[in-house]
Order: sequence, then structure tokens, then C-alpha cells
Amino acid sequence: ILGVGLLGGILAIVFANALSRYALDRSFVWAEELVIGLVPWLAVTGLFLSVRRRQMIRIEFFVDRFDPSMRSLLAAGAQLLGAAMLAWLAWLGFNYVATFGGDRTPYLALPKGLFTSALWIGAAAVALAFAAASWRELRRRR
Repeated sequence: ILGVGLLGGILAIVFANALSRYALDRSFVWAEELVIGLVPWLAVTGLFLSVRRRQMIRIEFFVDRFDPSMRSLLAAGAQLLGAAMLAWLAWLGFNYVATFGGDRTPYLALPKGLFTSALWIGAAAVALAFAAASWRELRRRR
């Protein structure tokens, strides 16, 4: 629902701005700022959903060379590695937002942290999704 809402909102803003620009010869100066700010949230929502639905791109060619019990262990290890990497990205993103999140956007004068928080919140959510996937894989292995 969040992803559909973000995509619908972005499309509505772009469409309204284009219609206003070409039909009324006026544009909304804040529209581009808002769209650029919402795109990271849309991206991390899509990433989270792809991990939860087990639709992340992975290289099956190499994994299929191992026996089934080893495949499960490799999958769990890869998911744990993904969780660790994204937890680190969440930490870096949090530090970035803590440092620069109070800066204001030029037209709407909103704190940039509203938009850049997608860096750490999304990365933390995806790290948790990877950790849960690894847990499921290890439980299934037993």
C-alpha cells in the first residue's frame, strides 16, 4: 500500500505539474523538489518488498552446483551477509541524517531529514527482512 501510494503520489504530482505548465503556462516550483524527495522512499519500499517476497536477484548458477543441504546453508549465509551490510548502511544513513537532516529544502522549507531518512529507515527494515529470511532458511534446514 505504501509503495502504491508513493508511486501514485509521484505520478499525480508530475502529471499535475506538466498539465499546469503546458495548459496554463505556470508550473509548481516545489513539485520537482517533492518528487525527488519521495523517490528514495519508493526505492527502499520496493527493496523491502523484494526481500520479503524472496524475489531478490541472485546467482543460481553457482548455488545449484552444491548439494541441497549446502544450498540452504549458503542462502542463509548470504542473507545474513545482506543483513549485516544493510545494518551498516542504516548506521551510516542515520549518522548522515543526524548531521544534515535539519537543513531545509529550497522551496518547501521542509527538513531534508524527512526525505533522507529513507536511507537509514529503509536500510534497517531491509536488514531485518534479510535476517528474518535467514532465520526461516535455517529453520527449514532443520
